[in-house]
Amino acid sequence: MSESNCRQCRVLIVVDGKARFRGKARGIRYIKLRFSWLLLYFAGVLAVAETWDRPTDQKADILVQMFARSPLERVRSIAGSDADAAIGMYCQFLEALADKASLDELNVLGPGYSETSTYKRLRQVAGEFREELIRLLYKKYGSEHEIVKALLV
Repeated sequence: MSESNCRQCRVLIVVDGKARFRGKARGIRYIKLRFSWLLLYFAGVLAVAETWDRPTDQKADILVQMFARSPLERVRSIAGSDADAAIGMYCQFLEALADKASLDELNVLGPGYSETSTYKRLRQVAGEFREELIRLLYKKYGSEHEIVKALLV
């Protein structure tokens, strides 16, 4: 294991230990991380991809306008109806957070959170969400776009 990987593992163990110590549920935190961080990252990648061939002064103006929008709005404005499937999956996540029974399952303390049906379902949807975002990236830009090449390195 590389030094970088060891450092990452130590950080995760410390963060997880602190959360457990404070009595916070891990299920909801992990599901939020899977969906929200991925959406935030992907919306940023799309914004940068849209400006990669622009002059610096135009690039800055365009990015300011794009980052003034929410990540979902940014994805929709850039990808149009091609983003429908991904946005639908993200909406499943939001609906689960709005549903009291689902939220209660995600708020289970201790290791039992990963055995709940809501966590298992949302974890599967999160994987599909990730795959759909990758598909969307390739559909929008192809494999030869500079942003796609940069992400693959």
